[in-house]
Amino acid sequence: MNLTKYSKLLKYLTIIPFLVGVATLVEYFIPNNVIQEQVVSKSENYRVKTGTTYTVDFKDINDQFTKEIYTALREDIPVNLEVTPIHKQIRSIILENGTVLMNDTDEQLIIYGFGVAFLLCGLAWFKSGNLKKRQALILAVGILVSFISLLRILFA
Repeated sequence: MNLTKYSKLLKYLTIIPFLVGVATLVEYFIPNNVIQEQVVSKSENYRVKTGTTYTVDFKDINDQFTKEIYTALREDIPVNLEVTPIHKQIRSIILENGTVLMNDTDEQLIIYGFGVAFLLCGLAWFKSGNLKKRQALILAVGILVSFISLLRILFA
């Protein structure tokens, strides 16, 4: 498929990754929300490539944590979660006794990396003329990934 003939459309669609990128990076400066949740279930999964992942499911949200947080949480206990307002990433968990457990996984860095990449997709708006084949392909992939991220933000 020759995407270069869709250069004009791809340039217009760069508004999607640009807006998602701005929202992602602005999220760093917005105060986090604190929501009350309850631990529903916990699970461990082992894979040779990645090792063991520790997943904790709450009523309305789930996330992967370090082993220390995983072992500190018990099923059916109420906790307060400090979550980011846009992507709903858990920053910390506040237990009933006031202990704060920081989520030290690198998910947030990866999300900010995607935000920068999405902003860079917006630079295509300023390119004069048609996009080259490789540029059009990279831009189409960026638009697709950012659209999926936008849907995740809207319906999470």
